[in-house]
Amino acid sequence: MGVLQDLLDQDDNPTFLGGTAEDWQGEADKYSQEYTPSEITWKDVGNVVADFTPIVGDIKGGYETVAMIGEEIEKENPNWYLIGAMGGLGAVGTIIGLVPGAGDAAQKAIMSGAKMLADRTNKIVDAMPTYDPNVLGSNLGNIGRKDPSKVNKEVLDPAGLSETRLPTYADEVPKNSVPKGNLIPKKDVTIDELQSEGAVFQMAQGDRTATDETLLGVGNITFQNPVDLDGGRGFMRNPYTGLWASDEKVAGKITSLAERIADKGGNPNILYASMAGQSGDFSTMMSDTVMEMIKESDISPKAAKKYDKWVKENVDPNWVGILDPDAKEYLRLPIEDGGIGGTKRRLLWQELDAKKYQDEGFPQLGLSRIGITEDELLMSPKLQTSSVGRVNPTGDYLYGPSLGHNTYSREVPGEYRGELKDAPLQLLMRDFFEQRRAGGFKRQDDQRSLGFRSNTFQSVDDQMVEEVNTYINIMEEADRDAYLRSLPSGGGEAPDRKIYQFGDNGGPPLDDPPIASQMDAAFADELEIGTSQFNIENPDVVLKNYDLDNLEAIDLSKSTAGKPSANAKIGAAVKEGEEKSIRLNLNSKIDPDGPPAPFNRLQTVHPIRPNGTPNYGAADSYLPAVTVTDGTFHVNQTERRNIAETGSKTPAASVQGKVTSQRNVLNEMDDTVVQIGINPRGQHLFIDLTTGQAVKGFDIATVYRDRVFAKGVTYWKKSEAPNPLPAKGDTELVNQVRYKFNRGGLMSA
Repeated sequence: MGVLQDLLDQDDNPTFLGGTAEDWQGEADKYSQEYTPSEITWKDVGNVVADFTPIVGDIKGGYETVAMIGEEIEKENPNWYLIGAMGGLGAVGTIIGLVPGAGDAAQKAIMSGAKMLADRTNKIVDAMPTYDPNVLGSNLGNIGRKDPSKVNKEVLDPAGLSETRLPTYADEVPKNSVPKGNLIPKKDVTIDELQSEGAVFQMAQGDRTATDETLLGVGNITFQNPVDLDGGRGFMRNPYTGLWASDEKVAGKITSLAERIADKGGNPNILYASMAGQSGDFSTMMSDTVMEMIKESDISPKAAKKYDKWVKENVDPNWVGILDPDAKEYLRLPIEDGGIGGTKRRLLWQELDAKKYQDEGFPQLGLSRIGITEDELLMSPKLQTSSVGRVNPTGDYLYGPSLGHNTYSREVPGEYRGELKDAPLQLLMRDFFEQRRAGGFKRQDDQRSLGFRSNTFQSVDDQMVEEVNTYINIMEEADRDAYLRSLPSGGGEAPDRKIYQFGDNGGPPLDDPPIASQMDAAFADELEIGTSQFNIENPDVVLKNYDLDNLEAIDLSKSTAGKPSANAKIGAAVKEGEEKSIRLNLNSKIDPDGPPAPFNRLQTVHPIRPNGTPNYGAADSYLPAVTVTDGTFHVNQTERRNIAETGSKTPAASVQGKVTSQRNVLNEMDDTVVQIGINPRGQHLFIDLTTGQAVKGFDIATVYRDRVFAKGVTYWKKSEAPNPLPAKGDTELVNQVRYKFNRGGLMSA
């Protein structure tokens, strides 16, 4: 069966299962949603199917689109969401009007599919050139992007480099960097060439940092001391370094897997996929850049003292101070030498990346990230694949070569192979995704699972070659049409109008999930039925890897609950089966010298009033974690509004249920566990953090740190959920809550 089957037969490798037709629904939906069919007039086309009489309208695509919509409508269980995506926003009214008996749910699904398509397209088109008749020029000299002030934050910064709005497009922020001239020139490599070489891909997610450059400044700041940039995907093009840099554990796993692949006759190749825009925060390149910007910023001692206090209380009690001349070197020290380490460095920048600090003179952290990021990755999405490097399968890794990585001390040996045109990981790591589907795992958790597995690999076979080449052709055609439509002529010499479909071009068949599933999975606006695009696409940000080992290692001997009277209740027993309300205690510390919040906070166990509401004025116990059954989520909407408007820390939300010491959900982790949380500044209800949808109750839940790990979760219907209170003042209240589909049949507005 070849190298792949041999590897799968090994006991220390996961067994990958074949997929079914149902597994490809997500892929079919994805491709049908992502590419806007070209716009033509539905004219002179005869009747396509019964009860679907063509009229002049705005159906997108050609005859093929009309035929496909008609065929879909004739099915016993039409995929209404897909119909909306194929037709486009302009055809929603036409389609609904021509479908006999289209119920409320079907209409909502059609509109949701069309809206999803438009939203995704607008993110591309908003960043495309527009025509300015007031600017003279020739050879497209008067073609420019839209005014940065007229597009939303995500269009300026699609990679999420900054938590605050950038002044312009991320790739237009000025920065001054000088190449060192060591890199091997980029070269293209095709999927066909890699197959001919017997390539086996090993997954390697990496940050976006630039390499072999010296950063002299960014924005309007010139550095006193230039910053060496030496990371990211370009690292493998440096002939004086290894192929990939990481810590000892990860580097060892990569080389060990490469050796096993080679032993079975395969050719191990690292496949780079870009991490999120802020992934470089871990590196010393980021800390060096931030500290150079700090030197040139007008920060008052009072503001610096405020930030330093937060760092000492939440991250590092030995922090020297943000304005201390030795801070830059302190940040560079490895943990073993008394330094702060990459994880805590990242926490510093995550906190500092806020408007409240910028208003006090601190630099915009997004500019620091732009400074260290490779230019070509400033505007690209997460998990974009590109660079390929052939691993030297010696089963060993390099220690500190002459021009190594400033952050990592271990390097995987190998050589640069080339740049592969971007294609979805669902095609390049097919077996991983098929295993997930066969196991019934949630699609939205795929990316997170992939990030934690260093033994993921895939042989480049005939199926991958066919699918990748098909995808690349579709992408190139879509890009050409989208660009031509953005020009003032609408395309000049009108291009061929195409409908870009994956499932109908030799790919997997489409399937028809229930309407409820279609709606549940659709991205939706705030307070609407559907999911949060941010939560779905950023599981590494919103989900936590808390485990039972962390909990069992807690020592309460030095803990404080904020005051002596409260300290006396730390660890106090709670009667089994008694109903209590659980809330994170912001005044507590498990260990005064321990990790930052929320890792270092206790849970307050509150009694319940006779009317069934939490009594936040009293406490029965303070514990690291509490498990309750048959529970509900409580939010005081008045106090929630107060927090959202003023930022005050007042009790507003808790988890209520019957206390049990017999179970802990952290000891039962599987695909049925839902991570739940709330940030009163951005949500008026507790939400499923994977989807952003409002939750109502549960069968069992363990409250630990800033997360609730629950099973048997029930969700709010939009029509029955508590409404958020409007703002009392001028502050606009943000609300990122979404709702699940109303499974009673109709969808309430």
